[in-house]
Order: sequence, then structure tokens, then C-alpha cells
Amino acid sequence: MSNIYKKIHEANLDKELEVILLKLLWFNHSPKVTQPILNFLETYQKINEDYWTEFTESNSFDTALEAYYQYSKNKCKATDNLLDDLNMSLNFDDMREDLAEMMRESFTF
Repeated sequence: MSNIYKKIHEANLDKELEVILLKLLWFNHSPKVTQPILNFLETYQKINEDYWTEFTESNSFDTALEAYYQYSKNKCKATDNLLDDLNMSLNFDDMREDLAEMMRESFTF
């Protein structure tokens, strides 16, 4: 099992998200996909650590539920950022190819 697959498995992601990431890597294992995923996993781990710290320090159901609510929002934000990073990474290469083609055509007489 390669490093990124191991990290995905060890992150204890929601099963649906784990399947999406694994399928994405199956179709495209380039650095422009793996790096945003690794960044996401690092963020996700930090979110989990922060949640459990807050949860263990909570002294009422209100603060525990508030911590869980914030945890859920942070996971959603991290997923949104992953989507943005992947879109930018994948679209940037397409844009660069389009610009290169335009330059080639402009210098062809």
C-alpha cells in the first residue's frame, strides 16, 4: 500500500469520502491530484485533533455539542478547499496547454 493510500485509510474519513478519494487516485495519480489530497489529509487530521481536545475539555452537553458542530463545519470547509484546490490544479494545466497552443499558433506563419 503506497503512502497516500495508507494515509487515506488511517485518516478515518467518512466511508463515502474515502471511496471518492480512492477512485480519484485510481483515475489520476499525478502530483497535481496527490498533493491537494495530502494537504487535505493533514488539515483533516488537525481538525480531528482539535475536536477531541475540545471534547475532552468540555464540561457540559452544550459545549460538547458546540464542539461537534464546529468540527462538522470545519470538515465541510476542508472538503470545499480540497475541491477548489483540485479544480485549480487540474484546470491550471489545461489553461497552460491552451496558452501554449495559442502561442504556437501565433508564431506559425
